[in-house]
Amino acid sequence: GERKDRRATPTDGGLMSNIYVKISISIGGLIIAFLLYGFYQEKIMRTEYEDPETKEKEFFTYSAWLVLNNRVFSILVSIVILLIQRESLAPVAPLSHYFGISFSNVAATYCQYEALRFVSFPTQTIGKCGKMIPVMIIGTLLSGKKYGFKDYIQAFIISSGCVLFFIMGDNVSSKKSSADTPTGVLLMVCYLFTDGFTSTLQERLFKGYKMSTYNQMLYVNMFSALTSILILVVTGDFIDSFTFSWNHPQLQYDAFLLSLTAFVGSAVIYFTIK
Repeated sequence: GERKDRRATPTDGGLMSNIYVKISISIGGLIIAFLLYGFYQEKIMRTEYEDPETKEKEFFTYSAWLVLNNRVFSILVSIVILLIQRESLAPVAPLSHYFGISFSNVAATYCQYEALRFVSFPTQTIGKCGKMIPVMIIGTLLSGKKYGFKDYIQAFIISSGCVLFFIMGDNVSSKKSSADTPTGVLLMVCYLFTDGFTSTLQERLFKGYKMSTYNQMLYVNMFSALTSILILVVTGDFIDSFTFSWNHPQLQYDAFLLSLTAFVGSAVIYFTIK
């Protein structure tokens, strides 16, 4: 009989194999997760929490504790998912490979939280709009990726469009003038580049080793938790941060929701990269 030449299409293999469905899930998941993440992030760093007993109000200032809280939550959920899926809990790659991602991730998250003490949330959002350019630069330096002039133009246009969108808001200018400092801007620059390292290293690890999303999340978050504990100990904030959390139940609730949205956002990012 006549043999028909049938080429694979993006829709072959069912609904979840459709590349357009995957892209839609990634975009929708990222938008929802990080809108909520941004809300709770700003709430925690800018709210005066009341002690139920003394009625005194205090600002939360322990960014490394928040990073630790997020990472412990992610570790527990990753273990549960790996066990449900009957996957091995053993590391797939050498532990040093996970540590590189972990270190840049902790640095990025820490700078992001600390920046909210010195800049307004709209300013931080504007800063994040420029994330594409550092990622492209680091990808070129570390992974030897090649981007054309067209790619850089597209990144510039997207970043500029986001900046203009937020600048045109009625309430941004007043917030910027009262809340932004050079320290906050410097922290945002550090965040952009350390976060650029994180995504590039994650992609390299997925390409170099056959591993599941949650296996990488488990070991990256384990090292991140250890790094956060070290920061808290070195800065002398270990006991004070846990005491503050214990004395302010509302913070515990907000931190849980922050960790939940951070985990969902991270899972979507890993899904997108892989």
